Amino acid sequence: MKFIKANLIPIICGIVILASIVVLFYPLSSMGAKLRSKMTAALSQAQVAQSLRTTSLHIPGHKRYTGPVTPPIIAARLKVQKYIEAQSKSVKEEYITLNAWGRVEFTAQGQIARDARHHEIPLLAGMPMAGMLPNPPRFLTTRRAFRRQYRRLFTNNSHNHFCFLTRLDAGTPPSARRITDLVDARLKQMQDAMPQGFQNSGSASTSEQQKMQNAIIRRQVFLAASKCKVYADQASFQERNFILSRHLPTSSQIYEAFVDSWIQNDIVNAIVAMDQASPNVSLSPVKRLIHITIGTDAPAALTGQASQSQQNGNGATLVPDGGLFLGALPATSVNTGGTPGGFTGGQMPGMPPGGFGLPGGFGPPGGMPGMPGGAATGATAGATTGAILTNHFSSAKHQITLVAISVVVQADRINDFINQLYRQNNGYTVLQMNLTTVDPIRAITDGYVYGKVPVVRADILMEALFCTPWNKPLMPPAYRARLGLLKTTAARP
Repeated sequence: MKFIKANLIPIICGIVILASIVVLFYPLSSMGAKLRSKMTAALSQAQVAQSLRTTSLHIPGHKRYTGPVTPPIIAARLKVQKYIEAQSKSVKEEYITLNAWGRVEFTAQGQIARDARHHEIPLLAGMPMAGMLPNPPRFLTTRRAFRRQYRRLFTNNSHNHFCFLTRLDAGTPPSARRITDLVDARLKQMQDAMPQGFQNSGSASTSEQQKMQNAIIRRQVFLAASKCKVYADQASFQERNFILSRHLPTSSQIYEAFVDSWIQNDIVNAIVAMDQASPNVSLSPVKRLIHITIGTDAPAALTGQASQSQQNGNGATLVPDGGLFLGALPATSVNTGGTPGGFTGGQMPGMPPGGFGLPGGFGPPGGMPGMPGGAATGATAGATTGAILTNHFSSAKHQITLVAISVVVQADRINDFINQLYRQNNGYTVLQMNLTTVDPIRAITDGYVYGKVPVVRADILMEALFCTPWNKPLMPPAYRARLGLLKTTAARP
């Protein structure tokens, strides 16, 4: 106690100093933590600012920029993005318009129709046929006029520039009947020229007859070759068999005929462009158009597995209704009620029971030809080929059909022919091409003069795409239903 009393003042001073130290250092530690946190955040912001200051940007249409991303820079970039989006939209619209070229005629100054006041006029090989699609009028004369104009496409009429054969300047080798008639006429002429009394005493020897026949054949073969630019006849094209029916064509038959005519017209235009500078077939790059097949049976046509087609008196190849588009919708989606030119019972013509697809078409098959679990042939093989190479099937966005072309063409000009096909329309894609060397001796024996250059037979399988925005207004209700293009409404009670 005496010690405390004697040292009271120093003790009190020590306690005060100790308390001051405690009070002083406690808040300083907390403040130090906060300061360190603020310094770390500031350093991070400084690093971000430094990064932004040295940012390098390249906006299309502007010089490369290095520096902070300021509001003007952001605005410039947004402007370019909007321009790119508008350009992309314009390219799509231009693609659709070009896809319709040569197939429809727009009344809205060349643009896709967007309201009821504007409509499209379908072209039959370049010839406008207003009012025929999607539902032709009930006037019998109008439907008869369409059938008549459609048949004229496949005749050889020099006065009708819409005819395919006329535009091709096509011809055929002399027929066996023609040769026989000429030989008989020559024999009669020789007999009549004999002196009186010797006319019935004998005739020319077998060897003399053979020489005379060979000379006539050779002369007629080269004469026919000098009068045409390409070998083709009515059987080189595909016709819909309604032209032989007593009944007038339905809306679906008319639509299918238009689609066939669009594609065949493009092929004719490609051949005409290739051969336009040639004086005759011996100098033409494309020597012969063997056949065109359109629809799901196109791949089978190239392999000879297609079903035999009906032919009329002129030798034209006729195909039944349907078999047009590769589809992906089940048959149960079809309205089972009958429609004008449509289908009944939920099953399309030419389509196997329980099959997939559009009229006569098929959806993705279960297997590949030559592979386990699948031996697709005919139409199914066509669907397989299209699916593998392009993964395209008919849908609400576009419609797909297959096209098989068999031609004899100059060997070094085959790529030019493919390019000409592509120039006709942007919807074509070559899926497969088989080339076979043509024996010139065998060819001329059959009456075909191909000239001095090597030629090949090209069997080409193509995909043809049709864009919905211009094609939909032309489709009959049955086709729209299969593609899901009809608006569904709730049933009324």
